[in-house]
Order: sequence, then structure tokens, then C-alpha cells
Amino acid sequence: MDLNFILEKLKSYCAYQERCTKDIIEKLHSLNVPPQLYEEILNYLKEYDFVNDERFLHSYIHGKVNLKRWGPQKIIWQLQKKGFSKSDIQTFLNEINRETLKVNALNLAQQKLNNKKLSYENKGKIYRYLYNKGYYPEMIYEIIGELENITRT
Repeated sequence: MDLNFILEKLKSYCAYQERCTKDIIEKLHSLNVPPQLYEEILNYLKEYDFVNDERFLHSYIHGKVNLKRWGPQKIIWQLQKKGFSKSDIQTFLNEINRETLKVNALNLAQQKLNNKKLSYENKGKIYRYLYNKGYYPEMIYEIIGELENITRT
């Protein structure tokens, strides 16, 4: 396979959405590119700013919080699978306002509750749902407390 052909393929791949180094390595593997070319290709893509791990982290975290409404725990799990260190992830997670996370969690909980009574069973369902979305237990208990206050009035 021609190096220019591979680079063009990867440029298109990177232009479609933000990619990290691990995504590129997986793509190179799927294209059956010899491993000895990986470093040269990655250096080229980084030099011309097709791949930028910091930009990827920022974009990924903001997208998952604002669009998917994931909690911090799930974001950390997913980014660690992509090879990022917890400290790098935490740097970008600190940019996210805690209030935004809380509003997202409350909206998700209200959607899950869907005008049903806040029974013990439904509290458990909401807890599991928010936990699977990546919210920390302390915040989940806070949200359930707010739901109790909302349903009382």
C-alpha cells in the first residue's frame, strides 16, 4: 500500500471527527499498515495538526457532557480505555462546571422518572441509571433528594 494513499485515507478519517493517537493506531492496524510505519505516519498527522490529543480530550469531554450528558466517571473510564492518564483527563474535566453536571443529572432523573411516583423501587432505578451514566454516588443521592423535594410540592 502506498504511503500517500494511507495518509490521504487518514486525513479523511481525521477530518470527519476529532481523533486521538489510539484511534489512529487502530485505524492503521485495520488498514494492515506495517507497524514500522506507525511512528512516521503519526508524526506527520501531528505535525500538520490532524491529530492533537489535547484538542481531542477537550472536544470529547465537552461533547459527552453537553450532548450525551455523561457523568465524569464514565468519561474517565472511556478515556482511560483510549490510553489517557487520569491526571490528563482530570485537567480537562475540571473545566466542566459542577452545576452543569448536576443539571444534566437532574434532567436525566426526571426523564427516567417520567411523572411516576418516586417510590423506593424508582429511586433504585434512578440510582442505577445515573450511576451507569457515570455520575458519582454523592451527586446521585443529592439528585434523588432534590427529586423528593420537587415531588412533595
